Amino acid sequence: MIGAAEINPIYVKSLEKNHKFFEENATNRANDCCPKEFSPIDLKSQNGRDIIKNVVDREGGVDVLIGGPPCQGFSQSNRNSWSPDNPYNKLVDIFVKCAIELEPKVILLENVQGILWTPKSSERRAKDIGVVDYVSQKMIDAGYVLFPAVVEVAQYVGGE
Repeated sequence: MIGAAEINPIYVKSLEKNHKFFEENATNRANDCCPKEFSPIDLKSQNGRDIIKNVVDREGGVDVLIGGPPCQGFSQSNRNSWSPDNPYNKLVDIFVKCAIELEPKVILLENVQGILWTPKSSERRAKDIGVVDYVSQKMIDAGYVLFPAVVEVAQYVGGE
């Protein structure tokens, strides 16, 4: 792992603690498997994206990019603000922009099931385009082959 981006200082601290724990306790260790620096990074700003791009360039590229734009705007438990205008939903655009700029070999975008039926825009003519359709088209235009899937995480956690 060469880097991580998170804007909230509390979650940055969690990332740092988790990575340090992994580095100290993993049985199969690769050299330099965890980032060395942890600080809040705002990917909405060009400066934030440049920080990540510089890390990737310094390491000679990135093979796998994993991201989970905030799910609050797509979540069943947050239906009061479930709309294309929810500011959290706009962070999907930022993830797509970063992914295209970084040119990884593989991209994994993780989110909740509500992303499948949330429209991309509240404008009348654009309501037929969903967030997933938008992301899919951007990734296809950038040359990626898609393998979309809905996965029930509970099936993979805790040995059940």
